Amino acid sequence: MIKNRVLHLLSDMPEKSAIYLTDPTDMYYYSGFDGEGAVVIAENKKLIITDGRYTESALKKCAEFEVLPISDLYKVLNELNMPIIVQSDSLSYSEFIRLEKEGIEVKAKGGFDLLRAVKCDEEIKHLKKAAEIAEQVFEEVLLFIKQGKTEKETAAFIDYQMRVKGAEKSSFETICVSGKNTSLPHGVPTDKKFKNGEFITLDFGCKVNGYCSDMTRTVALGSVTDEMANVYDVVLKAHQKAVGAINPGAICKEIDKIARDYIKQNGYGEYFVHSLGHGVGLKIHENPVLSPKSQEVLKEGNVVTVEPGIYMPDKFGVRIENTVLVTQKSAQSLQKSSKELIIL
Repeated sequence: MIKNRVLHLLSDMPEKSAIYLTDPTDMYYYSGFDGEGAVVIAENKKLIITDGRYTESALKKCAEFEVLPISDLYKVLNELNMPIIVQSDSLSYSEFIRLEKEGIEVKAKGGFDLLRAVKCDEEIKHLKKAAEIAEQVFEEVLLFIKQGKTEKETAAFIDYQMRVKGAEKSSFETICVSGKNTSLPHGVPTDKKFKNGEFITLDFGCKVNGYCSDMTRTVALGSVTDEMANVYDVVLKAHQKAVGAINPGAICKEIDKIARDYIKQNGYGEYFVHSLGHGVGLKIHENPVLSPKSQEVLKEGNVVTVEPGIYMPDKFGVRIENTVLVTQKSAQSLQKSSKELIIL
């Protein structure tokens, strides 16, 4: 798998050049190395340059790579005697200047993350496992939620249970908000206690072999008003319409438009305040992006979230999110749990 990724990377670069990877995600993706330092790849060279803290680990995990001390970095790059392609979105300006001062021919390039957008079978397996763990935890948190429990303790319960069930860690800071706090798309858990008649929004995920899951469910405690039920139904139908339109060749902004137009037609357009979704992989936010301006075209093997939401300030909010795999003809949701309104 690493060998094929390296060949793909080299095919996207100018001939007779070396790639100097400094973004930790790309370093891991192309070498399997998850420590600090750099990865250098040329046609006949595959190097991991690091310090003594990570040398033993690199030697064990990355058999196809030569491991060299970080003190030799500039010497090694000079000895390659070819232009060095650096990552424009991760290399610091001071490091860029240092490379030039060392007499190294430097060329900056972006878009490395685009090469990770199409997932292979092994990556999809890890993504599905991460989604499965998160869903198991969702079933447990439904039993945990009670009137009087707080947002903070529920978020902590989610994080703990994901670890217990085999996750490496959470994909991102778990969101658990309730009542008026659900109108905050990225609300932070507080000491607020759950009350009957309120929505509770849970947005969480975990990592398995470095790959992320991401799901959101909005549930209610005790009862809902007619307005709450209606808003939930609008978000659910917007989600379903968008997922139903996903297929290879679909333009990302058109998928966003389907959900956005439906929400607007039902009178809540001003309350849908973010993009419809984003790619998921080794990072929780990757390409492609389902946004109003994205001209990206979906391909088989892309994995994206679909997460429409309506957020009414000082009242409540609803978001429903699944992670979706673009298949040969349509889309497959990695989450299997029901998206219908759950009243606890």
